[in-house]
Amino acid sequence: MQEISRDLRRLSERMQQIVRDAPDQQRALHERLGETLLDDVRHRAPISVKGHDLGHGEYHERGTLRRWQTKYIGTRGGYAAIRAAETPKGVNGAGAITNYVENGHRVGRAGYGVSARTRRRWRQYGMIPPLSFVNGRGFYHKAHATADRLLTQAAERWADEIARELSE
Repeated sequence: MQEISRDLRRLSERMQQIVRDAPDQQRALHERLGETLLDDVRHRAPISVKGHDLGHGEYHERGTLRRWQTKYIGTRGGYAAIRAAETPKGVNGAGAITNYVENGHRVGRAGYGVSARTRRRWRQYGMIPPLSFVNGRGFYHKAHATADRLLTQAAERWADEIARELSE
């Protein structure tokens, strides 16, 4: 009888230790998961053949979109996220350009840079001026499927580690 109560007490102590260590282990898990997802997003993000002149003295070098992707871990280690860097900000900032490339965007304005004669002809025949649209690349969306798989594998490894600690 004493042996059973001693074993139960030891099991209770181990479980309490696991609960105390859980936040640190969870943070470490999210750090590893965040690094893997960051590599995946950077791999999937497109890279231009040349840099981009954005006007107003702004110029982004080749590969800037990939460098703008950063890992963020929640303050208490409860989640990992990949998002665009904080700087540069604005219409041509990191977040805006990442959004344009991820989701797609219109190019130019309808009839802008077209002769008055062509615009008059479009109006006369009721034609809609052509709008160009760049399809999104969806590199965040594609990495999301990888995240589900990686999270499941990490959770299984963590559960195995906890089971191993309890069995010792």
